[in-house]
Amino acid sequence: MVKAAPKSPRGPHGVLTWWASGLGFLVIAAALVIVATEAFDRTSPARVLAAETGRATLAGTTVVEIEVRNVGGEAAGAVEVEGLPQRGDPGHVSLDYVASRSTRTATLSFPGDPGRVTVVVRGWTDP
Repeated sequence: MVKAAPKSPRGPHGVLTWWASGLGFLVIAAALVIVATEAFDRTSPARVLAAETGRATLAGTTVVEIEVRNVGGEAAGAVEVEGLPQRGDPGHVSLDYVASRSTRTATLSFPGDPGRVTVVVRGWTDP
């Protein structure tokens, strides 16, 4: 007659099994929370912001680098951005598409020294 192996005092499963099971449960729970949050957060409209990130003067022309961010849950199409300089005519740039929660860069060009440039998002469409 063959004797059965003695059972450990913790039952048939070891400590490592319980740790792995708990970790697996946490990963699945976190994934479900992320999917549910993304599913319900998409209804927030596009919210497009713009800011100057840098500038350089090349051969008498000032180029102003701008960053356009969409912090909303929906995409924005045909984004119109205007740069209002302290001196001179305003500059315009149009971006075809800015996805939700993304960043795009663009450049405005001004003759000479425009001084301080205020960057304004004038509008966009739903793609």
